[in-house]
Amino acid sequence: MAEFIIHRCTLRVVRRHGWSWGPGPERLLKAAVAALPLLIARKLGDLWLDEADKEITEKISLTVPIRLSELLELGAESASTSETVGPHSGGAFDERLTAAVKRAFVKELAALEVQARETRLTTVDSEAQRRDDQKGHDDRVLRLLLGWRRLGELEIHLASFSAQELEAWYAALCATITKLAVANEGVRPERVSQLIQELATRVESLGADRLAILRLRLLALLAVGERLHLQSIDEPSLEKTFDDVAAQFLQSENYPASGLARETEPELPFQSSVSLPVASRPAPPFIVPVPTVASPCLTKTEFNIRSVLPFLLLGPLSKIGYLEALAATLETIGLSSQAPLFATALAFKVLTPPARGWRRDDEDLTVAAAFAGVETVPPGEALTEFARKTSGHLSPLDSLVSHSLTKGHRPDSPMLLHRTREEDGPEGFLLVEMEGLFPLAWANDLQALMPALRYFSETHLLMQHASADVETLAVLNASGFRFLTDAPPTRGETWREIRRSPRERWYSNDIDGKPTALARTAAELTRAAEETELLWRALKVDRPAIATARHSELERSLTVAASLALGTISWALWKDRETVTPVLALERFGDLAGRVRFTPAAVEVRLSLGRRQRDLHEHGLLADVHDVPWLDGRKVEFLGG
Repeated sequence: MAEFIIHRCTLRVVRRHGWSWGPGPERLLKAAVAALPLLIARKLGDLWLDEADKEITEKISLTVPIRLSELLELGAESASTSETVGPHSGGAFDERLTAAVKRAFVKELAALEVQARETRLTTVDSEAQRRDDQKGHDDRVLRLLLGWRRLGELEIHLASFSAQELEAWYAALCATITKLAVANEGVRPERVSQLIQELATRVESLGADRLAILRLRLLALLAVGERLHLQSIDEPSLEKTFDDVAAQFLQSENYPASGLARETEPELPFQSSVSLPVASRPAPPFIVPVPTVASPCLTKTEFNIRSVLPFLLLGPLSKIGYLEALAATLETIGLSSQAPLFATALAFKVLTPPARGWRRDDEDLTVAAAFAGVETVPPGEALTEFARKTSGHLSPLDSLVSHSLTKGHRPDSPMLLHRTREEDGPEGFLLVEMEGLFPLAWANDLQALMPALRYFSETHLLMQHASADVETLAVLNASGFRFLTDAPPTRGETWREIRRSPRERWYSNDIDGKPTALARTAAELTRAAEETELLWRALKVDRPAIATARHSELERSLTVAASLALGTISWALWKDRETVTPVLALERFGDLAGRVRFTPAAVEVRLSLGRRQRDLHEHGLLADVHDVPWLDGRKVEFLGG
């Protein structure tokens, strides 16, 4: 029986056909007030399905004939039962009451029946759509690579892959090709494997550089996958497809082993096979695996949360293809089922800083659980193990963030090179886009950051005194970069002095630039460095996603991704009225409360109404988000109220 609540009930008892009120009118009135509303509520509960959710605000009138003896009997029974259980009607009066309730609610019953039928159909359609989406998940690596190629970004991203990542993506693509081919009649799995091996062997004859050969091998298999993705094929046609692709790639003038390098890249003293955002990383040390902890299935469907900010990150990340790349990356390392762990860590990046560096309050845990779509957040050991398993596999995500910012960079806008320092962590360099203070890439040292820096050879690099040691400036100068710094030159350095006032003095290796233009550019150095330090401390130091792995690759990757999303929100809302940084969005939306409701097809995020919700809506930051890897095919819908 459905739960039915009557908020207001007005009872009129009309005497007819001459019977008297009896010796105790007050007792009769109390009997009616105690018994009839409970009986009506019970009858209404019997009429609706358990899953029905309906609020009726119109006035509803019921007329129910009742004898004096029946009313007194109900009153006596009501006095002997609890308020929640109530009296029981029976006999002729029960039939009259049932008929009266049906007559009064005939329109609402008809409407609810239609709604229930539509809900059942929607659920069936949603389940079918989710099954279709799941079929599409089998080739998401293929679809992502084809999408990158269509945008002209495939070779740029592949150039950032380490050998370990290239091998993992190649293995995932092999599995996809096999599934697509075997889906056709007459194609044997063993023959597909043989053709894949033959293609790899023929491509490997193109050169000796291992990374280049791995990339070409992946590109060749991608060409086969594209044809299978577009059409059905039998085994003879499949063999011809492999032969055609091999012949195409064996033409070294079209696909040389060094063909992934960009012709416009300057010659640098540091040669690296990585393009964006950092150089290849060493293999992680062996750690005894922690048993995988499965997150409890979601049983609660609605959550009141004190911050919807984690959900607001999804729109900016989805717009650059980050969620699609994440799903493909997790598939290549067999961690698709653990996507809620990634979501939990991402949510922690923008929630309240944990006490003592690790302890989070219950309200933040509720937000993270709702964002990840799980009943409770996974334990710290599971997050640590997830960080270990993803080590060495995050270049696709970092490259996507870096390239998205690189595409929007204006050549006349300077970049900030900021040295990061932590008490218990390694030093490093953070490359920051000055407009909006978007962190573009982070690396342990300058050499590892060179592949990202090469895209800004025509841009001035700003460095504060604390970041500009003698060796760093010498390397940048030898590499052909132009810099501006407030660090005075030491013996042997012949940097040009730039002045705007007696107290404003900078130094540069740019001997051709106009002093006024250089001074105007350098004037932003101190502010930008201070804001960048605040940003790094707010997201990386104060808000570790994984307390026991706060210096992991996943931690740094999440910091850059969260900064991009927050910076996008700040830029969209306030760029025309003030200097914006990602910290503004963190501070101004961190306490925006809301309610999250899970349905079979969607996750509804209802924001508190007000100026903040209105601004987000007007600037297109509350659009639906599809294909979130950890929400089982549900889309995220933002609502107001």
